[in-house]
Amino acid sequence: MYKGTSATFQIRIRDAKRTDSVLGGFTTLVWQPSKNGNAGANSWVTNPDLASGQWWSTNPIAGLPTRDKLLTLSQIADQNPRAWVGEYGVRNGSASTSSYVDNVVYGCSKWDFEPDGSLS
Repeated sequence: MYKGTSATFQIRIRDAKRTDSVLGGFTTLVWQPSKNGNAGANSWVTNPDLASGQWWSTNPIAGLPTRDKLLTLSQIADQNPRAWVGEYGVRNGSASTSSYVDNVVYGCSKWDFEPDGSLS
């Protein structure tokens, strides 16, 4: 669940097909509310399926040549079959914007941390 427009969910992958000739295939895939209908701008939202949402890549990879291009995780995996997840995480915004996350589930792991403020 998340609240605010600057919360992001991130997956760092290796061995993606980089289109800029950089070896190693590292990139970070990013899901953010503003690229997915802006839900949660002013209230808590529970999204049980971010994987089917729209993700962008911090580096150019097959299927995602620029940060303006968006794909689902399944579409990204289809175009980058050797890629694997190395790390994952969340970001609660920046110094100028407040966003919150709680009850984050990646695979079988769950993080139930209480954000600043109340859940109401």
